[in-house]
Amino acid sequence: MISELYTPETIMQSEMGRKISLWYLRVDFFTCVTLGAHTWIGMEWFNVYDQYYMSCLGADPDNIDLQIEGLFGKVRLYGLTTQKLRKGEVSLAKFIEQGQWIGGKIRCCYLQIKSYHPPNGPDPPQCWSISLRYLILNLLAVEMSITPTPDHPRCLKMAREQHEILEALELSPQVPAEALLPLQTSLLVACSVLPHEESHISWCQDKLARLECLGYVFLPGLSG
Repeated sequence: MISELYTPETIMQSEMGRKISLWYLRVDFFTCVTLGAHTWIGMEWFNVYDQYYMSCLGADPDNIDLQIEGLFGKVRLYGLTTQKLRKGEVSLAKFIEQGQWIGGKIRCCYLQIKSYHPPNGPDPPQCWSISLRYLILNLLAVEMSITPTPDHPRCLKMAREQHEILEALELSPQVPAEALLPLQTSLLVACSVLPHEESHISWCQDKLARLECLGYVFLPGLSG
């Protein structure tokens, strides 16, 4: 339906359009990384979204909100690169290099936020810190989705890192309960990789139950 009402360019012309586009992009990112499925709306929608925020940053390079949203666009594009990797259209070395570049950008943004206010001034907005954690979780999910085997040491290390970040978010009094909803991709990848120990199984069951109570969209491809 989105392609009947908009083009990748026209949907970015209003705030409402950008919110609609973002919803579709999140669903596509989710299915691509967790199921290995192809995108539903096409790469051009992701590219135009990314180009829009890169253009905005060109006019306002110090805007933290634009930087964060631009990084989310980069991580989604990176997630879709897994399709090219599986088809042999891009090398594993190039894929890892791209992930390291995005990770470096996230660290730079984190440092900028840390220095955003003077030492005696107010703390940066809490939403910035939360958004950066989301970015890290999504980046880890992408990298874990292409690890040769779930029990690979590097994959287990990333799963435990996801586990720690998710726990910190849930225990933070500043983070609302519905903050778990945008983390479906990261949570499902972590659940599939964490060791099948009783503590981890209980943790996964608890998080998935919380997610279902929040009213997430259950995709047919995940049934069974």
